[in-house]
Amino acid sequence: MSTLYSTSARASAGREGTTRLDDGTLTFDLSVPGSKKPGTNPEQLFALGYAACFDSAAKAVARQLQLPVTATETQATVELLKVEYGFRLAVRITLKTEGLTRAQSETLLAAAHKLCPYSRALRGDADVTVALAG
Repeated sequence: MSTLYSTSARASAGREGTTRLDDGTLTFDLSVPGSKKPGTNPEQLFALGYAACFDSAAKAVARQLQLPVTATETQATVELLKVEYGFRLAVRITLKTEGLTRAQSETLLAAAHKLCPYSRALRGDADVTVALAG
């Protein structure tokens, strides 16, 4: 296995502090969900990354399978759940496609979920639901 890319980030003061990439290209003030403090939270950042990653996986699969997709859009909804021994994530991925039949879209969705590194990383410890838009 070879590393294609590596990045590193740091956070201080937890959900009420800041987080930044070590290369200095991106910094966020953090806030607790539901608080009046301006800022974002880790679940929002995760949703951004997952949506982008899944959409890229869908595009890669469409090319590989030579599907005539003209556009894709992925929505990632991330929920933080309280469980008996801490917290878990639940994620709902919704893929919108243009140019494909329903059957082609379903094939694309399933294959993208298998390929996406975020989906693969969460198998077994998060509730992840994938669906087509519309």
